[in-house]
Amino acid sequence: MAAKKKAASAEDAGKIIVAFALRDHVEGEGDDAVTFTAGQRLELEQKKFDGLAKAGICAAGVFVKMKTAVEGGRYSLKPHDTTWLAPHVYEAWKAAGYCEPTEDDPQVGAVRKAREDALREAVAARDVAMGLLSGECELRNALLLELVAARAQAEAVKKALWCVSPFSDDLDEGHKALHSAVDALIDMLPDQIEGAGGGSEPELSLS
Repeated sequence: MAAKKKAASAEDAGKIIVAFALRDHVEGEGDDAVTFTAGQRLELEQKKFDGLAKAGICAAGVFVKMKTAVEGGRYSLKPHDTTWLAPHVYEAWKAAGYCEPTEDDPQVGAVRKAREDALREAVAARDVAMGLLSGECELRNALLLELVAARAQAEAVKKALWCVSPFSDDLDEGHKALHSAVDALIDMLPDQIEGAGGGSEPELSLS
């Protein structure tokens, strides 16, 4: 429970509150002084907002969606536009049917967009990795096919040698060495591709 409260406090500390000054006010002294004008929009950290709101200097804004157009003064809004309003402006506009409150908080939308962008990047990175892996698998299978074909050719050579000299006693040292070399080559080469095509032996044309 304490961990949840601590996490919530940390989240609030980094949150920006959109507020409006309720009256003219000078915050700070000397060169560091900041002047607020009544009705001015402010973007404050949670701690700063809490202090000013408690002193009656500002109030949290209301995020609204427009139902009608409003032109003039500091506003130029069309139906379905969204904006922040000072509380007293919101109450007056709501009563006149100009706007309605909305939960489409831009801060929430920004967080959602950042998460969606991160997810898209992760999916793109995964697709690239899968593409590279697929390419490596295709290259491996192509190499194994060549090795299987080489074994089949070596076996064909062995058969041809036995057709020439079907009896081992008739072979001289040179032919015996050739037979041994061909046998050794056959033993080194795979006769099928493991894990490809359900374990079936690839079809090869040696003609």
